[in-house]
Amino acid sequence: MPENDCPVDLHVRGGPGEALAPTMVAHLKDALDPVHLTLSDESHKHSAGPGAGTHWSVTVVSAAFSGRRSVQRHQAIYRALSAELAGIVHALAIEALTPEEAEGRDDLRLATPACMGGGKA
Repeated sequence: MPENDCPVDLHVRGGPGEALAPTMVAHLKDALDPVHLTLSDESHKHSAGPGAGTHWSVTVVSAAFSGRRSVQRHQAIYRALSAELAGIVHALAIEALTPEEAEGRDDLRLATPACMGGGKA
């Protein structure tokens, strides 16, 4: 299978997250053959702290999602990242789009709120 050279928009802040990101990207590319991928370590928004690699958001644009319901798309991403989810990754926010759904969007980065847990409230 040829290497997928889709654009990757990667947002990491050092630490374990920086080491984990390339593996997550490779697993998503292998499983879903995306045309665009955005992966962000959002641990800094949570009590884990910057670069912890525990909280992520991902946007995957792939033709593999055509004809699939949202839950099926999410399940495909969970399968691709099963090793990471069984390990350090505690939370994963997902946006899964077909190329047609992503067309015309300027920003494919998933907007997520800051956490109010972990004694932050």
